[in-house]
Amino acid sequence: MKPGGIMIGVLVAFSLVVVATSLEKFSNISQNRQHIEDLIGLSGKLYVKQRNYGAETLDRCHSAEKQEGSGDCFIYTLRFQPNGTGPSLIGYNTTVKIFATEGYTKPNAANYSFGPRFPVKMRELLFINKKTIAQSWWKSSIMGKMGAS
Repeated sequence: MKPGGIMIGVLVAFSLVVVATSLEKFSNISQNRQHIEDLIGLSGKLYVKQRNYGAETLDRCHSAEKQEGSGDCFIYTLRFQPNGTGPSLIGYNTTVKIFATEGYTKPNAANYSFGPRFPVKMRELLFINKKTIAQSWWKSSIMGKMGAS
């Protein structure tokens, strides 16, 4: 897969918190669609294609790129526009630790920070489309809301 091809269409999960419908909508999702390793396995820069959320910051994520890591610990560079405007992007390296939540045998969640002013929080992957990797849904413990990325 060419990094510039399908990756441009990928929606980045590591930088989005979305106001979405209720959790009941997602309660019957198969664990077979909740493998965070599928997302971690992508290489190259992942670009944000769409958002529909109200976040607590104007710093909007532009892209995420895995720098290094193995096992359950990875370093990602999140790039964002300060205050949501301006021509230049600021990069922030964040440590992403993946793990399996209660009742899961494979990793389905990650702990990481959005940026230097934000605490490390748990974000749980609700599902990922393995064919296109075009959409993944996350539940974040930050605001108790769900996110699409």
